[in-house]
Amino acid sequence: MTSTSSPDPSARAGRPRASLPLVAVGIAGVVLTVVGGWLLTRPVVAWFAYAPLSEHALVPSPRPSLAGMVALGLGCALWGCVVGSVLGRRREARAGGDA
Repeated sequence: MTSTSSPDPSARAGRPRASLPLVAVGIAGVVLTVVGGWLLTRPVVAWFAYAPLSEHALVPSPRPSLAGMVALGLGCALWGCVVGSVLGRRREARAGGDA
């Protein structure tokens, strides 16, 4: 009698499947990129004293927020890690299939 076992889905079509941590890092990269972009587009809000008593006018600076820059940079770095990992896996799969 011949056993009929189902083939491994990752071996189908010669492509490795994405691992759960890789997908999680990709999702975190998307979220951080969106949050960073959103924070960088928010207007600058500041507290100020009553103008006639302080003798200074509030001039909001156009500087972007530090949290926005960090979130955007970290999100882009995570995207770079995911893309590098995917390209590395494809290269390994091609090298393994050609040999």
